[in-house]
Amino acid sequence: MPDERLNGFRFRYRSQRLQQLGFISLPIIFLSISIASLTMLYYEKLSESRQWVALQAPMVNKQILWSEFITKVLVHLDQGIAEVSPCNGFCPLSSLTNVFHVNQDVSIYWKAEYFTFINQSEGRTLSYRMCAKMFQPETNMADNEDTHCWWLRDEAGSLRLMSHMRLEE
Repeated sequence: MPDERLNGFRFRYRSQRLQQLGFISLPIIFLSISIASLTMLYYEKLSESRQWVALQAPMVNKQILWSEFITKVLVHLDQGIAEVSPCNGFCPLSSLTNVFHVNQDVSIYWKAEYFTFINQSEGRTLSYRMCAKMFQPETNMADNEDTHCWWLRDEAGSLRLMSHMRLEE
């Protein structure tokens, strides 16, 4: 008979122990699922962020190339290079005669024109227009969306930027 009591004790002890193990396992499972879902959300956001950076990369690179052109050519524009505009005002953009090599792969073709405006109050004013288009040989075509024009005015011998515009052809 003592064996039967002992067996009953063992059975109760095992069932209590199994209940305790189950009670401990549920929070661990919940914690594991929470960590897994948070990790998944983190990597989804990280992936979206990397995609956004990859989408912006070409635009950022073009902005860097344009800013290099502006600092090396536009800011130090020699007024003697500009051609007289044969039109009343500025002619439609046709050919770009000068070349600025940004690097081995990218060239920017540009042209500067000037026109003399006669204003009764200010007198004679020289206005300049400089237009440029980026060309990348690996694409073997000019990027039609990247034609930029700057309008400048001669004030006391120095050029002042009046306007900048990106043109679509």
